[in-house]
Amino acid sequence: FVAKRTEQGTLITARASSKSGAEVHDLALVTACNLEDLSLDVISTSRKASLNASVAHLIFQARPEIQYIVHAHIPLPENVQLIRDTSPSTAEDWEYLEPLVRSGETVIGQAHHGAMILLESLDELYPVLQRNSIYLSNAKHYDVAYSRFLKSESLVDLLMNEVPLDSAIVDIAAGTGEVSKLMLAKGFSDLTLVDRSPAMLAVAQEKLGKFVGADRFIEADMQHLNLEKRFDAAIVRQAINYLAPENLVSGFRSLGSTLKPGGKLLFNSFNPETLEERQRRYTREEQEDKILITHQGNLLKGRQVLHGQRTEIFDKVTGGYNLVYDMNVFYGYTVEELEGALREAVAKFVKIKREDRSIYCVSDW
Repeated sequence: FVAKRTEQGTLITARASSKSGAEVHDLALVTACNLEDLSLDVISTSRKASLNASVAHLIFQARPEIQYIVHAHIPLPENVQLIRDTSPSTAEDWEYLEPLVRSGETVIGQAHHGAMILLESLDELYPVLQRNSIYLSNAKHYDVAYSRFLKSESLVDLLMNEVPLDSAIVDIAAGTGEVSKLMLAKGFSDLTLVDRSPAMLAVAQEKLGKFVGADRFIEADMQHLNLEKRFDAAIVRQAINYLAPENLVSGFRSLGSTLKPGGKLLFNSFNPETLEERQRRYTREEQEDKILITHQGNLLKGRQVLHGQRTEIFDKVTGGYNLVYDMNVFYGYTVEELEGALREAVAKFVKIKREDRSIYCVSDW
């Protein structure tokens, strides 16, 4: 549900309502509630109020600064029992939630079926989602949730055509180390991994620590790199698109600062011309030990893409179940825009090719 504080009471989306294009019949106004006798005063044109309407109303009463509540329903798989399973908007439910609400928390989990985000302003929503993203908070699930995007053979093959195997390579925005893992398999050995997420680097180090020294896992943002060592090549897989237009040239300069004279920057990017066809997608993937069910969508606004996805992970071996939500913003750039930004950043030579959904680039510095 989505709820908003008003002078008249709590305006909340009704049951079975549209959340993206809500109209009057999709809303209900809660003016009072009493959990002791389970009474709720509601004004509505047709639909019933959300099951969480009482809780939303009580949250607004307990936290005068809160103006909006966003709730995500997290369904449980069949045959899963919770130790504490209270029905929504009962006295027992509020007894559990009230201390969390009054403690000043922004994100509050409802043990039985969801999570709520409490906001003073809608401008706070995306930063909250970022802080709780899979990238920063659930890195252990990243490889599984994004397995469909982790194939990097073409980019590493391109690297092999550009530099010898004994070259010093820095893997920037390295994430969980999948590109470095592939480079090691291809014969590269002098590797350094850089990422701004310590959680992602921890996963990478767990994978590759036997082959890469601990001092070669470096926490740093690719927009503000100041590494002591200089490298023969820098490789960036699918991360250039996180640079906003106003930061694209300075971002390339930051990446170029990691290179020796004559060093090479290699990266891939998505082809923005293919985005429209993948606005919404549902996939079910069966792996040897897991089943993945993913709902994803892209909200397009000019060159900006807001990507959201929900991944259900079923472990066939243990019977375990995880559900992971993620949301991030990135930007689409044409071949001409990338080449122009690289030349403005003072790259000496730029070679770019477009292949279906992807763009590949090699630039000399």
